Amino acid sequence: MSLLPSSRSETESSQDGPLRLLDVDDEEADAVFDALSSQTTRTVLAEIHRTPGTPAELAERADTTIQNVMYHIEKLEAVDLVRVTETRYSARGKEMAVYGPCENPAVVFLGTDDRKQGLIAKLKRFLGGFLAFGLLYALFETVTELVGGIEQSAVSGASNPKTILVPATGAVTTLIVTYVSTDGERSFPFDPRRLSQFNTMQRRTLLASCILLVGVCTTPVALAYSPAVSNDYFHHTSAASVSATPADAGVPDLPNQTVHLVVTGDNDALAAPLTERLSATLRDRGATVEHRDEVGAVSGSLLVVRFETTTFDPGGLSRDANVTTQFAYVESGDGAAAERIVASKQRSFRGGADFPQNTTGQAAGGAFVFERAGGTASPLTTIKRTNSSAGAFTNETAALVGDRVVSDAFGDIWD
Repeated sequence: MSLLPSSRSETESSQDGPLRLLDVDDEEADAVFDALSSQTTRTVLAEIHRTPGTPAELAERADTTIQNVMYHIEKLEAVDLVRVTETRYSARGKEMAVYGPCENPAVVFLGTDDRKQGLIAKLKRFLGGFLAFGLLYALFETVTELVGGIEQSAVSGASNPKTILVPATGAVTTLIVTYVSTDGERSFPFDPRRLSQFNTMQRRTLLASCILLVGVCTTPVALAYSPAVSNDYFHHTSAASVSATPADAGVPDLPNQTVHLVVTGDNDALAAPLTERLSATLRDRGATVEHRDEVGAVSGSLLVVRFETTTFDPGGLSRDANVTTQFAYVESGDGAAAERIVASKQRSFRGGADFPQNTTGQAAGGAFVFERAGGTASPLTTIKRTNSSAGAFTNETAALVGDRVVSDAFGDIWD
């Protein structure tokens, strides 16, 4: 016989403590039966399980007086069936106790000690079977999410790869529950001789748990090496907002220029390879490159690049980068003009660059957001690229950002 009412509010009267098993012939059970001998007491207990409340609220729902409700609550408190869950205050500031069920659900058991231990073991076996069923569903959901995430990551990257831990954790839990359910005792390390004591249900549960655990561990690797997963991290660059002066139409003549390069940002690990990539790309186009730490007037042209990383995680399984970049190219080498152009792109990402009226020669300014990895495909690509390091991810990200800067600053805008 269970002492739990058949109707109760899971959200407001949940019981998270361990099961309280009462023998019908012990003193504790006598006290419980004594307290529940009254129909009114049972009604009050049922109302408390449905929705915890103050004595006044319980009295109204049980159709009795507050004094009568308090009398029955005291009886229930004495046998640990109800407790004060919180305190409220009335409109007049009076303190009122809110009563709810005790944390430990109670079951009264009638039988021998051997049958009692058997009941505990069966409850644990039932829990193991329930977890196995839950694991099957969780594994199905995980595989579905992984496959769907691979297909959709190029669009949204919104899947969460960490859900792979759900079935794995459940599988280990099921193994432990099945192991201890033979006699209700926890004896570690594992003794293979205890397998002979398992009944058919336990063996099936153990086998299902092992299969699930192997499946959960091998599924990411199998998916990673499938043709559906790319060998490179997904990356995307938003449509750049680039504008240029009309002076001297045509692509800047880089082979005849010395370009002074200034790269600043909030991540030193990314700034160094980005500077190297920009320098190499400009030299490939015939320019002579000089590095500067600060923006200022120079003899020659000036390229200023500033970046900010919203997220940058080159290590671990799920790698991610989100880099917002602004740049300014000023052929005359006017540092103040370059600062003004970059600042205008920081203030208005989509707006045009603010070119000073006295700017001589060609000038351009632009901004874009670069995203790399993220979503379910990111950890799968990391698994596939077994030799890929955090440094490699950083260098590749810097190369993609640098190539985009040069493409925008010296590309179609001059046509």
